[in-house]
Amino acid sequence: MKRSDQFSDIREIAEHVCENTVTDEQLQQLEEKLKDNPEAKRFYFDYLRIHNAMKSAADRNMEIVYKRMTEEVIVRPQSKQTIDNNPALSFIPRRSVNIIFSCALALAIIIFFFVQRHYAPPSRFTAKLIDGQITIDGQAKVKDDAVSLGEYSIPEDTVLSLPNGDIVELLAGSKLTFIAHNEIQLKAGKIALKSLSGENIDIYGDNFKLSSNGGELTVNLTAQAPLITTGATTELHAKRWRPAHYWPFEGQTDRVINSASDAHGVPESGAVRVQGLVGSGAFYFDNSENARIMLGSGGGTALGTGSFSANDGISIAALIQPQYSGEKGEQDEIFRKGDADGDFRMLLGFQHDYWKDYLMPQKQVAESLSFGLHLLGHGYQELKLPLDGKEGRPSLEQMKNGDTYFVVANYNVSSGLKAIYINGERLAWYEYPKGTKVITGGPGEAVIGNNPIDKGTKWDVFAYSGVIDELAIYDFALPAFTIQHYFEQVQRGANYFGLKASIDVLPDSAAIQLPANSEVSLDPITGLPDRILSTNIK
Repeated sequence: MKRSDQFSDIREIAEHVCENTVTDEQLQQLEEKLKDNPEAKRFYFDYLRIHNAMKSAADRNMEIVYKRMTEEVIVRPQSKQTIDNNPALSFIPRRSVNIIFSCALALAIIIFFFVQRHYAPPSRFTAKLIDGQITIDGQAKVKDDAVSLGEYSIPEDTVLSLPNGDIVELLAGSKLTFIAHNEIQLKAGKIALKSLSGENIDIYGDNFKLSSNGGELTVNLTAQAPLITTGATTELHAKRWRPAHYWPFEGQTDRVINSASDAHGVPESGAVRVQGLVGSGAFYFDNSENARIMLGSGGGTALGTGSFSANDGISIAALIQPQYSGEKGEQDEIFRKGDADGDFRMLLGFQHDYWKDYLMPQKQVAESLSFGLHLLGHGYQELKLPLDGKEGRPSLEQMKNGDTYFVVANYNVSSGLKAIYINGERLAWYEYPKGTKVITGGPGEAVIGNNPIDKGTKWDVFAYSGVIDELAIYDFALPAFTIQHYFEQVQRGANYFGLKASIDVLPDSAAIQLPANSEVSLDPITGLPDRILSTNIK
C-alpha cells in the first residue's frame, strides 16, 4: 500500500488546510492521529517538505526550511537570487505559486503548533554516551559524547543517558533509532531502560509498541520471539490485535452490526435480542429452523479469498449460555462457514455424533464441543472437547447451569497447534506439522447459530439453543496469554479488549496492561502477549 493511501485521512486534512477550509474538528482529528504515531508524523512532515519544495519558485522573498532529522520548521527571508536560479519550477504561473506558498506556509504554521504543543523540541534532544561505542546508520549525528536523533548501530555493550536522565543499556549488535525525545525504535538486539525521571518512554518493535509509563523496561529481540521484562506499569499496544469480524450484538437496529468490518448480519425470527452477557445486547436462539443470523460470504469468490480467509491461523471466540440437549445426532452450531456437507467448512459447535473417520485425534466421544477446519494435506478434520466432567473438562450439565462461558477455537499455522479453550484454559488440542496451512474463505455463507444451507430438516438439527454474545473471528491464532486476558476483561464486565461493551467501532489501537515485574514473551506474528515466563523479577 502506498503511504499516501495508508495515511489518506491525514492527507485529506492537510488538503483542507491548503484550501483554507479546515475546521476545528479536523484539526483535533489531526492532533490525535499524529500523537504517539511516528510513521504518521514522518508522513506529515514529508508532505510538508513536498509542499515547501513546490513553493520554492515563489516570487515572495521567503522560504520554509524543513529539517527532517530534527523535525524543525524554519521560516526565513529568501534572496531573489535563490528564486531566480531555480529554473525547475519557473513554469509555474505567479498566481499558482502564491497559492502554493500560502498553503505551505499555513501548513507549516499548523505543524509548528502541533510540534510545540505535543512534543518536546526535537532540537533539544541530545543523549549522552556514558560508556561503550555507537556508530551512525543513515542520517544521524554524534559529536564527542553527544548523540542526536537518528539511526545507530551498537558494536559493543553501550550505556547512554537520555535527555531526561533515564539510562539506556544496549547490547552489542543492537540497532535502534531515536525518533523523538521519548520514542525509540529497536530494530535488533536488546535495550534496557532504567527510569530515573518517572517519565514515559515508548519503545517500538516491528509489530508492537511498549510504554514504560515511568517504570523500567527491557526489550530483547535476540530470540525468535520478543522477550519483555516489564516494570510496574508497562503497557503494550500490539500492531495486530483487531479481529477480522466482531459482532458485540449491541444496538436495536434490524441488522447485527459488525464493529470490525462491514459483514453485518441479518437475524431471522428464531434469533431474538436479549440482555447481554456483557453490555446491553446478546441474541437468544430458540433451536428452531429459523434460529440463525446470516452473515454473507465475506466477499469470497474462491477458496482462500474473502474476509473469512486466513494465512496465519484462525480463532473463533464467543460468550455463550448453551442449552444444548445432548441428544445423539443433534448439533448446536455457534458459528459455521460453508455448506452442510462441503469439505471446506469451518465450524464451532456442540455435537453428539456417531463414529466419524475425520476426527483428529481419533476418539469415540458423546457430547462434545467440536472445532472443524480444512487443513492442507489433511482435509477436513474436527477436534473434539468431550463434555464429560473429567480431567478438568466441564460436563454438559455444568455448561447448562446458566453461567456464562468464554469459548475459543484456535488454530496456529506456525506451530500447527489446534486447540479449544474454555474460560481461558486449554482443554483439548492436537498438533499438526508446523506450517500446515488452513483453507478457509470462498463463496460459502457464514451463519451464527445454525447451518447456512437449507437441507430439508437439517436446519432443525443444527439450530443452536441458548444465548450467544461477543462473537469474534480472527485471521490469526490468539496467543494463550491473550485468551486468558480476554476472559479476565469479560469477568469485570468489559469486552475482550478492556473497552466499554457498548462501543460501536473498534479503535485502531487498544492497550494491554502487562503483569508487573515479569518476563513476557510476545507472539512474533501479532505482537500480542503469548506467555508469562517468570514473575516477581527485581
